[in-house]
Amino acid sequence: MQYARLFKLAKDSAVKARTQAINQLKAALVTADPDLREQLAGLKTPTLVRTCAQFDDREDDDGVKDAVGQATRIALCLLAQRIDELTRQIRDLERAPDWAGGASLSAAACPGGDLAG
Repeated sequence: MQYARLFKLAKDSAVKARTQAINQLKAALVTADPDLREQLAGLKTPTLVRTCAQFDDREDDDGVKDAVGQATRIALCLLAQRIDELTRQIRDLERAPDWAGGASLSAAACPGGDLAG
């Protein structure tokens, strides 16, 4: 049963980190450019995360990069990608009892090796 405690520890940590990242993403929106805030207003968290995870380094319509706007989009994108990764980890850890029977963890879940072995 030691494995169950370890998987629970890892999952609880991932849940806490994901909650913190979601709160940080939403806090960053408070000070974001009004146009960006309006574009993202009303989106539920999963849609907001998907949208922000796809942000790229764009120029304004006049070809000029707005440094603050660019930094905001980069930060939102990185936070959203972190939320996605933590969500995947949580989902993998929820299936952890299946691994305990001898099945190995996928390389995606644990790139450094196999948790069951």
